[in-house]
Order: sequence, then C-alpha cells, then structure tokens
Amino acid sequence: MADQTLPSRDLQQLRQAPHNLTQRYVLALSLVGLLAIVGQILIQQSLQLQAGDSRVINLAARQVALSERITKSVLAAHEDSDPIANVNYLEQLDEALALWERTQNGLRFGDPALGLPGDNSADVTQRLEQVELPYETMRAAADCFLILNGFDGDPACLDGLQHYAPTSIFSSMGTLPDACATDTGINRDFSCVRLDEVLLGLILLNEDSYNRLMDEVVTFYETESEVRLARLRYTELALLLITLIVLVVEAVFVFRPAVRTVNSYLRQMNLTRTQLQDVNVALEERVRERTAALEATNRRLMAANEEMRNFTSIVSHDLRSPVASMKGFLKELDADYEQVRGDLATASTNGRGDKHTKIIDRYIPESIEMMGNSIAQMERLTGSILSLSREQRRSLHFERLQPSTIIQQVIQSQAGQMRAAHAQVIVPHQLPQIKADAVALEQIFANLIGNAVKYAHPKRIPVIRIGAEPTSTHTVFSVTDNGIGIPPDEQEQIFQLFRRATAADGPIAGEGIGLYAVRQLVIRHGGQIDLTSQPGEGSTFRFSIANNLSALPQEDTDV
Repeated sequence: MADQTLPSRDLQQLRQAPHNLTQRYVLALSLVGLLAIVGQILIQQSLQLQAGDSRVINLAARQVALSERITKSVLAAHEDSDPIANVNYLEQLDEALALWERTQNGLRFGDPALGLPGDNSADVTQRLEQVELPYETMRAAADCFLILNGFDGDPACLDGLQHYAPTSIFSSMGTLPDACATDTGINRDFSCVRLDEVLLGLILLNEDSYNRLMDEVVTFYETESEVRLARLRYTELALLLITLIVLVVEAVFVFRPAVRTVNSYLRQMNLTRTQLQDVNVALEERVRERTAALEATNRRLMAANEEMRNFTSIVSHDLRSPVASMKGFLKELDADYEQVRGDLATASTNGRGDKHTKIIDRYIPESIEMMGNSIAQMERLTGSILSLSREQRRSLHFERLQPSTIIQQVIQSQAGQMRAAHAQVIVPHQLPQIKADAVALEQIFANLIGNAVKYAHPKRIPVIRIGAEPTSTHTVFSVTDNGIGIPPDEQEQIFQLFRRATAADGPIAGEGIGLYAVRQLVIRHGGQIDLTSQPGEGSTFRFSIANNLSALPQEDTDV
C-alpha cells in the first residue's frame, strides 16, 4: 500500500494556517471599519456643505423678492391716499429695506448671524460689485421716499442720490422741502408729489437691473456649490473604490486560503479514512487488538470534521459584525437625512429651498434604499450559511414515510407563490414508501418545486410533474417542469455553493445555496442527484434515496 499521508511540513503549515488567516481577517476587518468611519465623516461634511450652500443661495434669491417687495410698497404708498394704509405701507417698506440692506452687506462682507461666510469667489465678488450701482440707487431712493413721507433721516438725501441718478432729474428740485416731511394727502405741495414720482421712477428703473444681476449671482453660487459637492462625491467614490479593493484583497488573501485550508483538512481526513479501511481489510485477525486505536482515530476524525463545520459557522457569525456596523451607519444617515429634509421642508414653506428639497427627496432616499437592500442581501446570505451549517450538523432520523404526504405539505406551504404563478403540480396517487428523514425530504422537494415555479417560462403556465421509480438498491424520484431550462454549461455549476442559473430577463432572487443543500441531503441519504435540461423547454431533476440506510456512517445519522 502506498504511503498517502501528507508530509510533515505540509501538516505544520496546515496547523499554522488558521492563526495566519485570523490575523489577516482581523486586519482586513479593521481596515474596512476605518474606511467606513472615514466615509461617514465625508457624508457628514457633504450634508453640512449642502446646508451652508443652501442658506447662502436662499438668502441671495431672497434679495430679489425683497427688492420686489420694496418696489410694491413704494408704489402702494404713492398711489393710496388713505393715511392709515399709507403708514402701513411705509412701515413695511422700512422693515423690508432694513433686511435688504443687512443681507446685501452680509453677502459681500459676511454675516455669521445670517449664516453668510463672506468668502466669495472672484466671479461672485465681481457680480456683487456690478450690483452695487442699481442697489445703491434703489436704497437711496427708498430712504429719501421714507424721509419725504415723515420718517427720520437727513433731508439732504437728494444730494447723495445724485451720485447714482442723472443730474438733470434733480436740477429743478434743489433740497428736500421741509414741508414734504410733514404734509400728507391733498395738502402736500406739488413738488413733494413730483419727488415721490421721481423716486418711484428711479426704483422702477433700477429694479430690473438689480434682479437680473442678482439672478446671475445666485447662478454663480449654485454652480460653485455643485462643483464643491462634485469634488466631495469624487472623494467618496474613491473611498468606495478603495473599500472594494480591500474586499477583493481580503477575498484573495483570506477567504481563498481559508477554502484551501478546509480542503486540506478534508483531504487529510479522506486519506486517513482510506488508510483505516485498508488496514481493517488486511488485518482482520488483529481487530480486537486495534479496536481501541481505531476508536481513538475515529474520534480524532469526528473532531476534525466538527472543527471544519465550526469554522464555517464562525466565519458566518463574523460576517454579521460588519453588517451590523453598516446598519448602524445607515440608521444615522437616515436620521440626518430626515432632519435635513425637515429643515428644507420648513424652508420650502417660506418660499425657499424647493429645488434642493426635490433633490433630497429623490436621490438620497434612493441611495439609502440601495444600501439597505445590500445589507439585507448580506444578512440573508449569512443567515443561509448558518442554516446550512446547522443542517449539516443535524443528525438524521430515518423513518418510514409516504412521499405523497410530504409533497402535499410542500404544496400547501408554497400555496401563495403557486397561486400567483398559476402553477400546477401533478403527483401520482400513490408513490412507493421509503425510509428517510422527514425534514430533509421536505427540504429537497421544497427546493426543487420552488425552483420550478421561480424559473417558470414567461409564456407558459408552470406544470410540475413528480415521479418515482424503485430499483434494487435505491428509489429514484424525478421532478420535471416546463420552465426556461438550464444551459448545458451551467447544469453542473448550479449544484455548487453560491451558484445560480440565469434567466433571460436577468438574475432571480436567491443566494445560490438551495441546490447545494439538496445535493448534500441526498448524499447523506446514500444517493445522488443529476438533471437533464433543454433551454426553453424545461428541466428534469432526478435524485435517489438508498434502500439500505444502515450502511451510512453512524456519526451522521440516527436510524
């Protein structure tokens, strides 16, 4: 008999592999966590930048509305002869003018109370300087209008106004008559009325220029805000790319070696089992002497098998840690989004922030939904791996069963899905009784029938036929459908872990674990599973259950 044991050097490397893999795994998780924290910081900066830019843009846009309000107040005060109404218009004008002046100065030089930093770019500064002439003309005219109508101020305001308006307009006016500030209504001098009209004309003349230039300022503010946000988004994308690279490196240097280590354990276990079988055949006369040694070796094999299964369980549990962290970050992002959305909703109620409210209502919820879907998919995947690990460790309990009863239970549990697809399941009235584990048999039929409904042909009502054929050593079951079929190059791959068949209209929901689990359950029943399929016509899955289950390994079954 050839020596098939692994060299001592390979065994030493095999024992050292879990320690090395653990170090790499912890390092990779730490790096992913650090990248997640940096990403959260960038998201917070992006939200703060959006809030600040929105404040500046809203105030700049509000200047246009205030200029229109000033014009309307002057016009109403000029045309309304009612003294009480006239006073109300003048008070509105005085209030709007004060807010207008403060905001205009804040846009140029900054005002922390208004949330205006004042650090404008050269383009914005140039546009604000161009706005000065119509702004100062309107402001001076509005001040003179208030003084002319009884408000406190310098009666020589016309002298200052001549810096911004043609001199010919005031050549015949001189200084502001004292009587203009006290007389109102029909008792006012004709020159006072004419001054009102001149000041109103100056305001109307400069309003369009002021509004047009301020619209350009708002456009520049919006363009610069978009540029800053674009740079921050590029940084976030770069960070995401780095995270993906880290995950790829983790897959190459952590998970791939882990698979190799597990395979090495399995290879060593299979080699040892083969040796034990050869020794048992060659030295039957020494069975009693070697019984203790064989039992000890068997315990070591079971321990190694349990260690391999625990390794899968531990990896699945550890995968939940970054998922929980990502869910926490997503929850914080959602809370911040609701707060910002509430602030913008308040701004929209006051006539501001409509554009940015629409942006936040459309794009950020989509990003949150995509992140939430990715986290949910990862949770389902880790849950499926844990369920698979638990199922592989569960002892099978073999008993006499009628497969028709199990199939009917599966049909009832999937009744909603079948009604939605109008699926039909044809089951013979009586199938041969078998000895099997009831839970495992139900899982086998549930996966095969569920896949037949899931991969149904879009132009045909799903029809699923169940059959059974007893042989001398096995009972062979068949599940036939008229679905979309499986391409030849995928027929063997679909029984592998995390591999799924593809549909013409795109991927179908699932984790790619179902058929792998079915194959393992069939193998534990001493059988095999295969399929024949024709793309576009349908598929037939055949699996066998051994008639004599007592020959199966006792550590995996409970007969």
